[in-house]
Amino acid sequence: MRIFVSGTSSGLGLHISEELLSQGDYVWGIGRREFDIEIIRKSGQENFKYSQCDTTVYSQVKNTFEQMVESGFIPDIAIFCAGSATEDIAGNDFSLDKLRKNVEVNLLGVLSWVELLLPHFLGRNRGTFAGISSMSTFRENHRKRIGYSASKLALNKCFENLRLEYSDRGVNFVIFNMGRMTKTRELIGVSYEKASRLIVNMLKSDRRPTVVNIPRSQFLLTRAAELIPEKLFRRYLMG
Repeated sequence: MRIFVSGTSSGLGLHISEELLSQGDYVWGIGRREFDIEIIRKSGQENFKYSQCDTTVYSQVKNTFEQMVESGFIPDIAIFCAGSATEDIAGNDFSLDKLRKNVEVNLLGVLSWVELLLPHFLGRNRGTFAGISSMSTFRENHRKRIGYSASKLALNKCFENLRLEYSDRGVNFVIFNMGRMTKTRELIGVSYEKASRLIVNMLKSDRRPTVVNIPRSQFLLTRAAELIPEKLFRRYLMG
């Protein structure tokens, strides 16, 4: 399969790319910074293409997309891992510019790619868009960040509406609400390696998922936290 992955240079995007390559897929990854291809396991380097591309700069997105089309690389699945969790509150100050950065990366940067790829997916009556979101859309647990959860929640609703519009034409829109992710296995959360394996296998399955919460144990705790009064939650449980 041909898979497009944003945010490939680190974190979940890097692990998803490596998981895909280990399964023999072709991956076109993008990221905001330069990327050393040697980081990718040598067994998959021949199937991996990387472009430095800032998803908040539409000219860079359009240029990268045109390179993909010229190379005959129209993905079967597009996975959007690039994210921004910039603090937009400091003391008594609220920064609209920093909030805007979160929205541009987490929402508009994704929709820029949807706009470009959707006609190709519809033209062949198949394709999947996968957005990486957050469990904080259920219960806010970040201090000093207004724009992060708000932009992720907006992405969830956009994908829901897009799914309603286009699922009967073979195009699926999937949201993965992720909990805490770590490099190694811990009591609460999930490792990047396990999360990437779950995401890839689910996207390739015949189940056609719509909303997936990983890990499930943290999802249940998060939904239970919605029952806690805001005053107590803010005082004792917010990070």
